[in-house]
Amino acid sequence: MNNMENKKAEIIQIILITILVSLSINLISSSIFSLNSIKNIIILLIGIIICLSVVIYYLKIKVKSMNITKIIEGNVILNVNDKNIYKSLEYYSSYNISDNITAVRLENKEINKKYNDSLKNVEKYRIDELKLKNSYFSFILNNAIEYQILDLLTDYMSLNEEDIKFIDLNNAPKEILNNIFVKTLSRDYRKRDVFNDYDDKFFSVNDDEQLHILKSNEGYIYNKFIIAIPKNATLTKKENSLIIKSKFFKIILEWGIDEVFSPFSDMDFYNFFSHDDKIDDDDIEFSYYIKVKVDYTLLSMFSKKSNDYYLWIDFIINQLIEVFDFKDCLKRHNWELLKNINKILKRED
Repeated sequence: MNNMENKKAEIIQIILITILVSLSINLISSSIFSLNSIKNIIILLIGIIICLSVVIYYLKIKVKSMNITKIIEGNVILNVNDKNIYKSLEYYSSYNISDNITAVRLENKEINKKYNDSLKNVEKYRIDELKLKNSYFSFILNNAIEYQILDLLTDYMSLNEEDIKFIDLNNAPKEILNNIFVKTLSRDYRKRDVFNDYDDKFFSVNDDEQLHILKSNEGYIYNKFIIAIPKNATLTKKENSLIIKSKFFKIILEWGIDEVFSPFSDMDFYNFFSHDDKIDDDDIEFSYYIKVKVDYTLLSMFSKKSNDYYLWIDFIINQLIEVFDFKDCLKRHNWELLKNINKILKRED
């Protein structure tokens, strides 16, 4: 629906609401001072019901206008020779997903074997989307996207301390704990041989505390799993979606591999901001999506904390866009301008 149609619909709604409110007020005013008959009482009740119905209807329209549906599109590029994901320093999701997959493969030999086996016939993924979606590579990538989304829920700005519920390895839903990155990267580094050379005392950590993040030179990662959501909300997982629900709102974060691209959409950006080898024509770009759906309830209009929830949700969505959205990344870094300048400099060389 275009802006003109939206305006027309809004004007019609205002006219109807004005007429109905006027009618209900007229019914109430004409009967409120003469309640000695059943007829006047009935008229009064009808007026009140109409008035309340109009108010509730109007509030529902306003609440619905606050709802959000956003599609975020990102990509990863697989180096078909070394089986690693290319990293761009300026495209955060590529960097994080690549590092996390590398860390899991280093520490878990079984996962590494399944991952390598799934890429033996990687060329078939270009032409057979069903094989791609059923592959172990797809399983790994979906887990990596989920893990990165969860990691963004660590920041609870806009929420007051007393309104926060923390979720960690002790109280997270089992479906989330089954994420292979949560299982591997969030396991206590003090119980992992790969971090034997790291001493808590060196980092001034008390016996009852832990570091939040630790990376070794070899590529091993420890990332403490702790996320924050509003105190009255619940977090559940269903297939490739996370659901955060309270009596004031419902957030659904859904993700999945969307398409396989060849040739690349704009991979000069990767090459420009990457320290790795240049992308080859044989490498494969995998596109994925994250769908964000936010529905507010009528109760959110009457809560003192609703503004805090709105700001927190807005912050989370902006973080998802900043980390995952490839087109937004190109725009933020003025890529079209940089690309043209780079072309001119190359001509001069």
